[in-house]
Amino acid sequence: MNAHTQTITINTAPKVVFDFVANPENLPKWAVVFCRGLRHEESRWIVTTPEGDMVIRYESDAKTGAIDMYVTVSPSVESPAFSRVLANGEGSEYVFTFFQPPGLPDEEFRNQTEALKKELGVLKGLLEA
Repeated sequence: MNAHTQTITINTAPKVVFDFVANPENLPKWAVVFCRGLRHEESRWIVTTPEGDMVIRYESDAKTGAIDMYVTVSPSVESPAFSRVLANGEGSEYVFTFFQPPGLPDEEFRNQTEALKKELGVLKGLLEA
């Protein structure tokens, strides 16, 4: 299984970065390629992606800065993305790792890595403004 990790420096305090990214309601503000919409139904978050609606769940830990996201890409497949906010002086490093789900063509996976680069730039812009 292929994995991809990207890191971005954000000149904003780690707590601010963590609080923003750990809140699912902020996903449409920065994950502009992946997330075309988001709604809360019953006890689940539903994200509208270019591939359709999918359930997304978050597991976050402010103490470690970990924000893990799990997207249900099919009824029996949950695709994880692991991220972490790290202190870098008075600013932050945001580290994001995701994996190529079974059945996803290599070209689509490469497209997702390019999309993540754009999205992390959007995140940086929002949090440094």
